[in-house]
Amino acid sequence: MKNKTIYKKFPFIFLFFSLSFFCFGQTEQKISKVQAEDDGKILTKIENFENPKIKIPKNLFFFTLGPSVYVNTDSKTSPSPVSFAGGAGFDLFNHKFLNFQPKLTFFTNYYLWDGEYARPSEIENRTALSLSFLLDLNTTHIFRLEKDIFQFGGGLGFLARFSFLANGVDSDDTGGETNSTAGDDIKSINRWFYKNLNFLYPNLNFSWQRAFTKNYLAGLEAKIYFPLGAILDGRAFDTAIFSLGIKISPR
Repeated sequence: MKNKTIYKKFPFIFLFFSLSFFCFGQTEQKISKVQAEDDGKILTKIENFENPKIKIPKNLFFFTLGPSVYVNTDSKTSPSPVSFAGGAGFDLFNHKFLNFQPKLTFFTNYYLWDGEYARPSEIENRTALSLSFLLDLNTTHIFRLEKDIFQFGGGLGFLARFSFLANGVDSDDTGGETNSTAGDDIKSINRWFYKNLNFLYPNLNFSWQRAFTKNYLAGLEAKIYFPLGAILDGRAFDTAIFSLGIKISPR
């Protein structure tokens, strides 16, 4: 009876304790929820720390060095020659899904004129020495691992070539056509380089590099260049270019 009298005289006391327990319960649930979210964030950070990806600058300079094969499908002339090529370029906008990769490569070849095409030549049958500048405008996607990066991509290559008489060849020497001279062949070769899209090379590229030190990435680069002029002329992969070389990037 005494307890009932207390509840009747002081109903606000009972209401106060009821509300206090209710608020405490809600607060505890919120704290538990926040703590669970924080734990999740901490776990995520730990996962990223255990499996970090290599950091690379937004823009990265690189250079390449290695052999390059110029395909010759004509069995009457020289086998496909192998040249030593050196190149340099940039990987730009590396934090985007696709980056931009301009590159310039230099190599040389001997050529002769067969009356229709400029063909690669052995040194003993050469007429011209050609300086070749291959400009690539590519896009690639970069896959980053803990210490490695892989790049896959493609683009368009522009092959600028200029030939002149090779050492030991005189302009009055016999040329590749009837009543032509070596000097005439040089003019024919230079015209052919820029005729019927013979200078245009769509390409695909792949590269792998590893952070062997804090300051350098080093690895391999492979490229295949499709000869648009030869393909349109029905000669398939004649004059295609395959290159393989080392790729080094200072960081």
